[in-house]
Amino acid sequence: MHVLILPSWYPTIIDSVRGVFFMEQAKALHNYGIKVGVIAPIQRSVKTIRNGKILKFRYQIEFNEEYGIPTFRSLGWSIPKLQKLNIKILEWQTSRLIDLYIKKLGKPDLIHVHSALWGGLAALYIQTL
Repeated sequence: MHVLILPSWYPTIIDSVRGVFFMEQAKALHNYGIKVGVIAPIQRSVKTIRNGKILKFRYQIEFNEEYGIPTFRSLGWSIPKLQKLNIKILEWQTSRLIDLYIKKLGKPDLIHVHSALWGGLAALYIQTL
């Protein structure tokens, strides 16, 4: 079984606690012997990013093996009151992540989505690919 976890939030260099539950679940599945991977298209409001930290969120893709779990992140921002634009950005982030994930690790058997907003929206986009 190959499970891809698609969380709405996931720990980052700026916030190591946000979404930690999702990471703990990925670790538990991995420790049980299930092949697990994570893609996390992360958006932070430009209002919440202070002290030059916005430069660390420039839509770059990060890949790391974390606790033996391949983890892909796209770190970007969202713009308040421009939800249609933010959804398009999320689709773009998700597209890039899923393409890289499949090239590197193959197509998963199951996508486990955490939370309807934003993970659910990203999953709906993946379904159309």
